[in-house]
Amino acid sequence: NKGKLPPGSRYDLFRGKAPAEQQEADAITKKNTRIIKFGKKSRAECAAFSPDGQHLVSGSSDGFVEVWNFDTGKLNKSLHYQAEDDMMMHSEGVLAVAWSRDSELIASGSAKGAIKIWRVTTGSCVRNFLSGHTK
Repeated sequence: NKGKLPPGSRYDLFRGKAPAEQQEADAITKKNTRIIKFGKKSRAECAAFSPDGQHLVSGSSDGFVEVWNFDTGKLNKSLHYQAEDDMMMHSEGVLAVAWSRDSELIASGSAKGAIKIWRVTTGSCVRNFLSGHTK
């Protein structure tokens, strides 16, 4: 009977183990703990936490894709390209960002439909789709 579960048991296919017991509900946050500041003519259009819980990425109206240290609310300067102000960016506003499952790549989508895939450790664009969709 290898590979069969005993009757009445449960298995979480996504996590590869028995499901965790239900934990207490998260409390509603009543105050800001960190504020991420953008330039005067810029604003965040989208943001996403990495699956490994180490980073927050934002896409902004001025085309920047930035990785943040959400504990401090500052740019993650441990990424050498951000420390040198050599940012990941589009030529127009970024409206969507998403992480790969392993937290090594970021996908970003611009207002004009371009999609770029970025390697987080280097800041390099590894794929560039000039038009993700048409009208």
